[in-house]
Order: sequence, then structure tokens, then C-alpha cells
Amino acid sequence: MLKFYFIFLLTLDYVYCYPGGAPPDRCVSDNLKPTGSHGVTPTVTSPSPFSISLSQTSYKAGDTIQVTLSGAQFKGFLIVARKAAGGTTNIGKFTISTTHEKTMCNSSTGVTHTSRDIKTSVTANWTAPLEAFGDIIFKYTVVIDVTNYYFDLNSSVVKALQPTE
Repeated sequence: MLKFYFIFLLTLDYVYCYPGGAPPDRCVSDNLKPTGSHGVTPTVTSPSPFSISLSQTSYKAGDTIQVTLSGAQFKGFLIVARKAAGGTTNIGKFTISTTHEKTMCNSSTGVTHTSRDIKTSVTANWTAPLEAFGDIIFKYTVVIDVTNYYFDLNSSVVKALQPTE
């Protein structure tokens, strides 16, 4: 019986995780908080060891910005771009160049993991929409394991430039 219980515990991580990426309903959540087996409250309370670095700090319509999430080891993530002033509408489109990420949400407006393999960084390209949206932030969640995660994290503000700037 003890052996069965041990095997059951080993399979919990596989059964209840989202190894193929964040579920689509997280794309429109205000804080991108993981759901399901990740629990109600994350067990980590320290400041996040993760950050997003950007290839540029301002953008114009149609610009592409390289977005890199890095820090400690992690298994899962979700990144979206939103108005710096707030809201749950995702802005722009992501493209990826490796098999560690995939685009998701409505029309590739978010990017997430494709496996629960350990990662230390991931990179995606974000393309600004052709219409003006003002200043933006990249909002993100990072999952270390089923009970350890950071959510409602924000990049620095990316300033919107007028077409003549």
C-alpha cells in the first residue's frame, strides 16, 4: 500500500500541471494567476528572482521588441502585453523562434511554455499593433513547480512614441 501511495504522489505533478502551457482562460485574467492544482496561494513569499529584459524601452506602431524572461530555474510561464494604465486586454502579437515557447491567447497575444522542462530564460518577439495603444507593460507569471510560483509581475513601462519621434 505504501508503494502505491508513493507512485500516486509521483504522478500528481504530471497529471495536474499544465506541461503544454498555461490554460487559455489565464490570458484574460487580471493578474495571470495560475489556477487548478497550483493552489489558491503561492508558497513563495520572497521577492521574485525573475525579470523581463527588453530590446528597447519605447515603441512605435509596428515595431518589434525582443522580450526575454530570465532569473532562477523555472518550468512554466505566461507573458502578455497590456496598457500600462491597466486593463485585461492583451496588445500586439508574439512570435517565437524555439520549441520552448508557443504563442497563445486570442491571435497570439500571449506566449507560454511548451513543456515543464527546466528553463533559465526564454525569449520571444513582440510586435506592436498598427493602431496607438499608449504606454505598455509586459505582465507575466513564472511557475517554479506546482506550489511555487510568482504572478502579477510587471516589466518596466515601455513608452509609446508618436510616429514623428
